[in-house]
Amino acid sequence: MFTTFTLRRWITCYAVLICCLIKAQTVKIDNTSELIFTHVIYRHGHRNPLGTYPNDPYKEDAWINGYRQLTPYGCQQLHELGQYLRKRYQNLLSNNYTASEIYVRSTDTDRTLCSASCNLAGLFPPHGKQIWNPSVLWQPIPIHTVKGKEDYLLKRSAPCPKYDEVFKKQTKKVIKQINTLYTGLFEYLTPLTGYKHFSIEKTAQLHNSLSLEKQAGMKLPVWADEIWPDPLSGTMKPIIDILENLKQTHKMLLFNSPEKARLKFGFLVGTIVEAMRDKLNKPSFKPSKMIMYSAHEGTLLGLIHALSISPIEYPPFAACYMIELYKDVNEIPFVEIHYRNGSNSEAKPVHMPACGNGYRCPWEIFQKVLEPNSINSIEEVQQACKIRNISLPNSVIR
Repeated sequence: MFTTFTLRRWITCYAVLICCLIKAQTVKIDNTSELIFTHVIYRHGHRNPLGTYPNDPYKEDAWINGYRQLTPYGCQQLHELGQYLRKRYQNLLSNNYTASEIYVRSTDTDRTLCSASCNLAGLFPPHGKQIWNPSVLWQPIPIHTVKGKEDYLLKRSAPCPKYDEVFKKQTKKVIKQINTLYTGLFEYLTPLTGYKHFSIEKTAQLHNSLSLEKQAGMKLPVWADEIWPDPLSGTMKPIIDILENLKQTHKMLLFNSPEKARLKFGFLVGTIVEAMRDKLNKPSFKPSKMIMYSAHEGTLLGLIHALSISPIEYPPFAACYMIELYKDVNEIPFVEIHYRNGSNSEAKPVHMPACGNGYRCPWEIFQKVLEPNSINSIEEVQQACKIRNISLPNSVIR
């Protein structure tokens, strides 16, 4: 694991993506069918903490380049993912980067934009006439984005009053029960962490800080590894592990109903389905091979809930979903979804229960299953979210 704390100087995204040269795994695509299009949606790579808790002795200056930034190890993860995708899609993509084949979209944060750059460096190393400097085996590839408050495609924090209303209604009781169940632990942590009142809503920030500090070789407070009873599991665990479980529980509550998932990522689902439909019906559709999204854990969690995927896994850094459109030997289209659980792992097929027992989902069923969870235009987003007097971009992937 890359040690952020002991690094003497910052290596910029540009420098790291050039230097990361890692071997990729070879992936076989079913030779009986033709892969014609794919969506690739991944979480950014390893990053510095987003912030910290009040009593943390390590403040922002302890982290190379500050809070929220992609680390060189995070760039390495995405570069390796790019090499993996090059092997996986060697029969889909041209050997050289071809602008008409791929569209790349990122949220408007440094870590996702840098992750996209690192990933593309692994996916499209320059060849022949694309080499502009023999000492720099990298080429510029466009990455598109919009402001976070306007990004209803990939950013869960984009304002949606209706979602806020639904979330409060559906989760208020559960959150209260969890806070009550963990009253002893939370009261213990309140003075230690410096929060005025500790609750499940604070677990993500606290665990995020502690876990990244531990990975970076920083000394944690003694209480982080104290053994404490965990009411939900009925076992004794280190406090840092209990915090991780509670963090993931709270994150899951953000999207664990069809209505919540639709309000936050129904537009992404609708956009994915529309692009596949265009690929099947419009020979001149561009991008002709791949749409790539560089996003966040919340994006992946919301998407898999909206896609009705089973089981639900919490996505680590560099986790990646591939939603692939095929045609069988009879030219009948079908969809497969594959998941790669972080770096240096093999992608595995994902089951959609509504599509039967297998992993292939007939195109007509795929569309039908996702129709209730889809939002198909910016106007529908505004209507569903009950947004007024906000100007949103009309273009999604062009």
